[in-house]
Amino acid sequence: MMQGWFNGFSPVIDKNSKVLILGTFPSVKSRDIAFYYGHPYNRFWKVVINEYFNKDVYSMSVKDKIDFLLKNKIALYDVYAKSCISGSMDSKLNEKTATLNDISGLLKSYPNVKSIICAGTKAYSVFIKNFPEYKEIAIYCPSTSPINTVHFDKTAWFHAFDKILKTE
Repeated sequence: MMQGWFNGFSPVIDKNSKVLILGTFPSVKSRDIAFYYGHPYNRFWKVVINEYFNKDVYSMSVKDKIDFLLKNKIALYDVYAKSCISGSMDSKLNEKTATLNDISGLLKSYPNVKSIICAGTKAYSVFIKNFPEYKEIAIYCPSTSPINTVHFDKTAWFHAFDKILKTE
């Protein structure tokens, strides 16, 4: 696997977004298709989104996925904007040279975001370390990555969505 510098993606967000889902950095497969959670075995679209909303979002085009997320007040982004990485594993990401996204600026621009779901241990720890002022609204959920070989519990995601999306 070749190591190199890669840029992350722009945020998927609008003024109605209530929850921001933060990953760490796009995987190789995600970078190949230029969109979030692109690996066919990643559980984000097939399990978390499809099952929670009872809709086949996985099979949608990128544009339709974006429209679906925004209609449901969900935003996507990553903690890192740019990184030197070999492969897809968070452990291969060079934190000393990686560039963080301006999440504080994003949240100030989109004040309706009231909760942040961090997808995995690395996303959560990097977010809390670098943006401690938002610790109270951060929620840890297990990584949806196929690399996550521990038992994946979708109920943590479903509880987080219930708490955020079903309250007005």
